[in-house]
Amino acid sequence: MLSNIFLNKRDKSNCHLVLGSLVVSFFFVIFLCSFLEPRWESNDDVGMSMVAHGYGIAAFGSPHLIFSNVIWGYLVRCLPEFNGILGYSIATIAVLISCGAVLVYGLLSFGLGYVSAFLVPFLALARPVLFPQFTINAGLLMVSFVICLHLYKQKNDKRIVFIGCLLAYCSYLVRNQEFFLVLAVSLPLLPFSSIRSDKWLKISLATTALIVIASHAVDKNSYRGEEWAAFNKLNPPRALFTDFGAHNYIKQRPDILERYGYSVNDINLTSNWFFADPNITDPDKLNAMLKELGPLPAQQGAVERAFVGMKILLHPSLLPILLAAGMIAFFCRSWQVAASWSLCIAAIFVLGLLGRPGVVRVYVPLVSLLLIAPFLIENSQRWIQKNWYRQFVIHAILVAAAIFNTSIVFSASKTSQKEIKQISKELTGFPSYPVINWGAAFPFENAYPVLLRNTDAALSYQLYGLGAFTLAPFSVSSLEQKSGRGVVDLLKSKKEISIIASMNSLNLLDIYCKERLHCQLTNIATQQYGTIQIHKYRCEDI
Repeated sequence: MLSNIFLNKRDKSNCHLVLGSLVVSFFFVIFLCSFLEPRWESNDDVGMSMVAHGYGIAAFGSPHLIFSNVIWGYLVRCLPEFNGILGYSIATIAVLISCGAVLVYGLLSFGLGYVSAFLVPFLALARPVLFPQFTINAGLLMVSFVICLHLYKQKNDKRIVFIGCLLAYCSYLVRNQEFFLVLAVSLPLLPFSSIRSDKWLKISLATTALIVIASHAVDKNSYRGEEWAAFNKLNPPRALFTDFGAHNYIKQRPDILERYGYSVNDINLTSNWFFADPNITDPDKLNAMLKELGPLPAQQGAVERAFVGMKILLHPSLLPILLAAGMIAFFCRSWQVAASWSLCIAAIFVLGLLGRPGVVRVYVPLVSLLLIAPFLIENSQRWIQKNWYRQFVIHAILVAAAIFNTSIVFSASKTSQKEIKQISKELTGFPSYPVINWGAAFPFENAYPVLLRNTDAALSYQLYGLGAFTLAPFSVSSLEQKSGRGVVDLLKSKKEISIIASMNSLNLLDIYCKERLHCQLTNIATQQYGTIQIHKYRCEDI
């Protein structure tokens, strides 16, 4: 009977700890969102929110988010609006609250005290809350999964495994590449002894893996319709030109360009997201040129670029957390933590070698993983708890890093708030007819903040996007092209186009008109909306 009473008290205490962690994380995220309005870290999330809810570049809502699994698209679309805030934003905030709760609960359970339990989540989540991004969210979900595995090893509570596997699955749905990257770097930290000996854990992990495989199949199958044929053919070579720097190498091979009838300007257009002319963005020709070029990591200068990419670890968004993680790892001296650091550096180098150096959002979860890594290892936990001096040193490091990080993040957030307010005023009277937007010329992150409400005027803008979604069947650009009002159709017929683009892009378009359409691009008028300019152009005979 005494044992039953003890277990009841222990369970009750654990429930209080879970509830307290959730409340702390909830109010932390909500407080930051109320005090400093969050802004999307990149226009990727803006684009996917547009796709999910049918505004901006999307003519109608669709679960096909492209960068996230279609199942995540369905989940986002099913979420009801809260105070007018769209489902994509609610899902983003919910993920951050969940990750924060796991961090607080895990660190408290590992006996690291309230200071560490609150400062570590603050360090890891301050920027992702104020500048959310889906890749970062996916990585933080995997970090939470690793914490759950260690919690299960300590508490032997099957519910923790279920929650951890659910978070890992959501990570895969949000961004599968980041899911695998964080999993790879965390391998030395995983409790393999528990995985080998615990039947329930093995079944849970195997089931999660099977569900991930099934979700991959569902996602692939959802893009097999005829309406996706053009997009599917172009997207793989497109990514190598726009994201992995293939254009830099192709332009150094005039023999390849001549063989396939391309000019340097054609390659510049392709690498700058101009997919409106199928004669230039011919996937067969692009793939053939890439094949002749050879693997990107084998190109001259690839290794140097990989080393340059590693310098991004000194970026202000990463430096406070990286320094704190490095100092704590030095004091704890765990081989598992050292191995995880080695894998992280190797992963960053390989990404740079492949042509993707210096993508900060990819590294944020990795650095956060390195920060909590010493707290996951039992030997490190005992070493920290052994005397008050060590705890004081760890707390001092975390406090200094938190102050450093807060000054950087809050300063950036205050600047972004001013930009959001300015853009909101400048866009007053913005036209409701389709306006061509080339790449990132339109200030997406400022015009469509995280807490955008369904009543905001920005939802009425129609943007003919020249970007990754140009050929996607849900896009305004795709429907306009099918209706004979594509940008190339208008230029060929010498009709007026309304376009938002950088001067560099407009120069490329001018050369394109001369080379491909044998006409002169002429500026008719310019509409000014603060810093945003809608240029009216028409092709005229030379």
